[in-house]
Amino acid sequence: MIGRRFQLAAAVSGVLVLAAGLAAQEPRQGVRAELLTQMRALAEQTKVTYESGTRQPKLAEQPVFRYDDQPRRFIDATVWAWIDGGRPVAFQKVEASIDDVTGMAKWGYCFASLSENRIAAEWEHGQKFRATEAGVDFRLMPNAPPVADRNTARKRQARDLAREFSARILLNPRTNSTEEMRLLATPIHKYEDSAGEYLGAAFGYSTSGRNPDLLILIEARESEGKLGWCYAPVRMTIGGVTIKLHERTVWDVPFIEPKPQDFPTWTFFYRPRTPVAGEGQP
Repeated sequence: MIGRRFQLAAAVSGVLVLAAGLAAQEPRQGVRAELLTQMRALAEQTKVTYESGTRQPKLAEQPVFRYDDQPRRFIDATVWAWIDGGRPVAFQKVEASIDDVTGMAKWGYCFASLSENRIAAEWEHGQKFRATEAGVDFRLMPNAPPVADRNTARKRQARDLAREFSARILLNPRTNSTEEMRLLATPIHKYEDSAGEYLGAAFGYSTSGRNPDLLILIEARESEGKLGWCYAPVRMTIGGVTIKLHERTVWDVPFIEPKPQDFPTWTFFYRPRTPVAGEGQP
């Protein structure tokens, strides 16, 4: 009898703990839902266009990636993609954060071209950006296997090829502080053509949480009359980044002073934000 009473008490205690846990999650889920609504609105208010021609990219209905970044005090963040013919031609991070110095809530924007054509962007508050060169420069992957016929095999090939890269970020040039970047567990975005044939994926590399500071696109592209695996790095950080493939440096960009400004293929800036009730501190 005593054993049964103990088991019953333990079961009741477990139910109460579970219920308390679920109750604690409800406010957080409400905050995330509201932040997503706001981030979606900001993405929809961003106008992305090609510099010439009548064909224009379209914003994907859902964010292609969602993350937070506690070390940088990012409460919630999303990555949005503009698509043309199945391919992503621009990515934009929208990040809800708390300023380290002032403690004020703010929105962080980071916009990057992934287009081989020059594109422009304009935001609801009037800020504008115009890329002065192509956002990506695809290069043939050396010693890559032939592009598989089936989508499942292609996805596996792209993933294996992404693992062949290593990246290191320069965080502070004054102290020469660097850190190895890690490949995120899942691609930021996988994409197909209109016929449903797998074209490639954008793989994210990070040092802080799941924040993709570096992207490498692995894509099946026609080269010399046949499909071949190609890659193109995309920068979304002020940190200096060095990429190696099989221990050989294939891409290197310098550290940039942390002040909002425009660059040839990307830009970043901040806007004030009204905190969501119950969001707390990161």
